[in-house]
Formats: sequence, structure tokens, C-alpha cells
Amino acid sequence: MRIKPLSVLVAAMLAVLPASSFAAGWQVGLQGGASVPTGDFADIDAKTGFLLGGLVDYSYNDMWAFGGNVSFSRNNHKDVGTTVDVGGGNTY
Repeated sequence: MRIKPLSVLVAAMLAVLPASSFAAGWQVGLQGGASVPTGDFADIDAKTGFLLGGLVDYSYNDMWAFGGNVSFSRNNHKDVGTTVDVGGGNTY
């Protein structure tokens, strides 16, 4: 099961965050990691891809913050470049 190693990784990353990252003010960050297919997307043999992104937050105090993030992920699967009928009815 892949959740356990991922949970350990996330916990380790949170453990090394400096205390100053939770102080009031602006915060800017970058994101990166693996894009792991799940659900129906995993059922079509999609491969693990990558994820890139960034974030900007404004912390009012230690408890409240407002911000946004943008991310991009990409995966491949065996049917890239082909048309697949997913059973959604007639397409005209």
C-alpha cells in the first residue's frame, strides 16, 4: 500500500519546517512531487508523473491565513494519442 510511505514522507517534511514559517506576514513557496494516479485513471494503466507548483499566503496571525496556489501535473498512459470510447453516449 502506497499511503504509508507517503504519510511518513509528509510527516518528515512537516517536522523540519522552521517555527518562523508560521509567523504573521507573507509567505511564498514552491511545490514539487509525484502525481500518483488513483481511481478510474489508475485503472487505465496511467503512469506516475510529476507535479510542480507555487503558492503565496498572507498570515494574519498564527491561526489565520489567506492565500492561493497554482499547480501543474502530468501523467502518461498507454493510450496517449489515441481516441478511447469511455461509454459517455453519442458524440457528434
